[in-house]
Amino acid sequence: MQRSVVSAPIQWHVLCLITLVFWLISTSAHASVNLSTDSFRINLAKHAEVFEDKTRTLTINEVLSDSYELRFSPIRSDAFQLGESPSSYWLKIQIDQVTKTRQQVYLQLFGNISQIDFFTVYKGQISSVYTGSERPVNSRPVAHDSFLFPVQLNENAPQQFFLKLSSKQAMNFSLYLVSADQVIESVTLTQWINGALFGLFLGIALYNLVAFFHWRERNYLYLVILLFCSLAYQLIWQGQLIKLLPGLVEIEGQLGQFILLTGTAMMCLLVKRYFAVENYSHLLHRFFAISALLASTAAILAIVVGHQFPPLATHVILVTIGTAVFSCTLIFFRRGTRYAQTLLIGLCPLIIALILSLLIALDFIHLQPYQANWLLLTIASLSLIGISYAVAQQFHHQRALLLSQQKVAPSQEQPLQKREFLAHLSHQLRSPMNGILGMSELLLDTSLTPKQRDYIQTIHHAGNDLVNLLNQIQDISKLESNQLELEEVQFDINVLVETCLEMYKLAAEQRQIELISYLHPEVPRIVTGDPARLQQILLSLLSYAFKRTDTGEVLLSATIEKSESGYRQLRFIVKDSSAGIEEEECQLLLNADIQNIVLNAQRNSSIDLGLVLSRHLLTLMGGQFGIESEIGEGSIFWFTLPLKQPETIPQDEEESFDFHGIRVLVVDDNETCRKVLTQQCLALGMDVTGAQNGKEALATLRTKAHLNQHFDLVILDQNMPVMNGMQLSAKIKEDSAISDDVLIIMLTGVSFAPNSVDARNAGIKRILTKPVAHYTLKTTLKEELTRFQSKQAEPSPVTLQSMASLQPTVAKGSILVAEDNPTSAKVIRGMLAKLGFEPDIVYNGSDAVEAAKGHDYQLILMDCEMPIMDGFEATERIREWEQKHDRSIVPVIAVTAHNLSDQKQSLQQAGMNGQLMKPIELQDLKDIIQTWLHTAAEH
Repeated sequence: MQRSVVSAPIQWHVLCLITLVFWLISTSAHASVNLSTDSFRINLAKHAEVFEDKTRTLTINEVLSDSYELRFSPIRSDAFQLGESPSSYWLKIQIDQVTKTRQQVYLQLFGNISQIDFFTVYKGQISSVYTGSERPVNSRPVAHDSFLFPVQLNENAPQQFFLKLSSKQAMNFSLYLVSADQVIESVTLTQWINGALFGLFLGIALYNLVAFFHWRERNYLYLVILLFCSLAYQLIWQGQLIKLLPGLVEIEGQLGQFILLTGTAMMCLLVKRYFAVENYSHLLHRFFAISALLASTAAILAIVVGHQFPPLATHVILVTIGTAVFSCTLIFFRRGTRYAQTLLIGLCPLIIALILSLLIALDFIHLQPYQANWLLLTIASLSLIGISYAVAQQFHHQRALLLSQQKVAPSQEQPLQKREFLAHLSHQLRSPMNGILGMSELLLDTSLTPKQRDYIQTIHHAGNDLVNLLNQIQDISKLESNQLELEEVQFDINVLVETCLEMYKLAAEQRQIELISYLHPEVPRIVTGDPARLQQILLSLLSYAFKRTDTGEVLLSATIEKSESGYRQLRFIVKDSSAGIEEEECQLLLNADIQNIVLNAQRNSSIDLGLVLSRHLLTLMGGQFGIESEIGEGSIFWFTLPLKQPETIPQDEEESFDFHGIRVLVVDDNETCRKVLTQQCLALGMDVTGAQNGKEALATLRTKAHLNQHFDLVILDQNMPVMNGMQLSAKIKEDSAISDDVLIIMLTGVSFAPNSVDARNAGIKRILTKPVAHYTLKTTLKEELTRFQSKQAEPSPVTLQSMASLQPTVAKGSILVAEDNPTSAKVIRGMLAKLGFEPDIVYNGSDAVEAAKGHDYQLILMDCEMPIMDGFEATERIREWEQKHDRSIVPVIAVTAHNLSDQKQSLQQAGMNGQLMKPIELQDLKDIIQTWLHTAAEH
């Protein structure tokens, strides 16, 4: 029993020993290399055995002893990945079965190994070679960028080779057994590829160096340093730098890290300047500055610290900064920055190379060292070419842009000279136009025959058209030179619309065109903007509509709507009943270029200067413009403007009036007019009924009277077929079935208004000139209903709205007029006489100063451009004299042909108080006098 217990373990140990011996024998047999061909390249990773010498003191003789024979073990992988260790490693390679009698082969080692001791053992004799990256270059048996060890093989004579490897870095390398023809082919190919890459890098570097010295552009300097870093790293990889400078053999690894980190710093500076990041984000500016500083500091540490600086830190810095630079470039690309796409494409290969190098360093990708180096260097070469192209393209574009701006500078002076010429020409033309318009306006207020009045009105309208044309030409010149400025002031939109309509009332009546206006109740009365430009746009649209409309109607409406972004905006519509506009003509009006507007107008008469100019003005004002037209159905011109309301809106001092419950009958044969009046009355809260003629109106009035639902108010049109407004009003008054308490308001044209006696006898309490704006209608109805309901006073005599302005009484004081043009001076004198003033006239600025010193004037009208002394200098002299003698300031009004926006600064500097535009309108002159003379001037 005991015997069996003892024998069992002995048998087990014997079995294990036999198994180990057979495994070692099989392993040893597997590690040998059998050569059966003449040309070969064999990876020795699976044919070599390795032994770790932790003491680093073993010699070749000790390794050949029997005690170390069985300590070698196979690699069992496709590459030598021995890692970083203070130990030395011994490799053993055995070659068997050589086909030729004698054969020259090579052991080729790719990798950065500090010390390599190579031993050949044949028939008891040992030959040795000592080389490595830290040993002199001439220690290499063959001058090559890799380590080549020539070996002489004999037929059927097994031969052993030993390598002792020691390194301060990770020992990751490749080892091959290569035939002589393969070595020659490899060396030839390597020399060609290395020469091509080196020549390519050197050529790009020299080009950028020359470009830097020629253009003095810093990006070229950064790129030159980056390319020379690439060249230096290529020399290190090829082993050429150590051949040229053998003294650097001790710091070859640190020098490589220094070059990579320096190139990274240059990349940061290059991208930072390429995108001018300081103009976009201070955060990005700091990031690039810190990244460049970090890479530079790490580069210095790689040299100072030496082998203690970890290579993995270099890879991490390269990948981190490279990825950040790539991400930043991607951000600029998505923003649409010019040439970001070119740089992004150039950086893509570099980012791929950096990521691959990190993955190889972390052993996530297994590649032979020489394969990895070739792959990374090729990819990086593509990236450097792309970056160089991007820098050159950006610089040459910026230079071309600068040259074009320099060329444009003289051409930009031409629009300025053109504008000054037009301004001077406009002033010269406005003086005689002032005489034509002023005299014709004064003449219209005299007793004239109908034929004479028609002639004078034609002259007056033609003069106004010429003035409008001058204004449009000046505006076009300002738009071409981007000199047109917009005002931001508060104004009453109701007054502005009424003013525009007032200018076309007579023309509409003469041509029997119904002029209609409608302002939606939600449209605020006071808004902020440029009233002059808005009025110019509305007048241009009305003018174009009247040109194309022979019969029918023209509608001007204003409403409130929401834009696509949700903001409230004003929408104006001018609708006519013309024959419509062809699609081609619409496109011309919508797309006419302001630069060629006059030329386009000459080629196509359908292009209206005022309309195209209005479209460009709307663009400047932040609005939109459109045309909708259908042949035979008329045209609609619309535009929108952002609604800007002042923060503080002046309160209406008038007392509120309750219109609710008031019954009103609207009588008009024109459907559009009837609808507009109905909407205006409904907006006030009244109960509205419509009738399209007198007969229908009488029937409606009688029906409601029988139902004891009497109308309180009747609004009727004068010009209706069969039964006009006067006749209808008379029948209403005569019919005893209709209440006598009905209030009748009649709408009529300027020329067809009845006299006040006939209107009063027909029962009409008030006459309004068409078209009637909402604000005017509301004010009139409030006044008449209040008077009618309270019975406190008799109805006032009926007058036309155009005749309702009272003649101002003569204001106390005197006025001085300084005007060098005799015609203009005569016009101003006539207008002032009509307003009740007898002015003093002088013909130059010097006389104006002397007159102001010798007389206490209450107002001075000063022409700006006069001989001897212009109006600006004369005003400055007057202000100096007033201040010196402690005199009260006399208001000085500039009389000029220029817009206020053109001379606003000059007027303020000279001390002028206001401006009158030539040609002078009587109403404008009256407004100036009422503003600056404290006593009301009514005529």
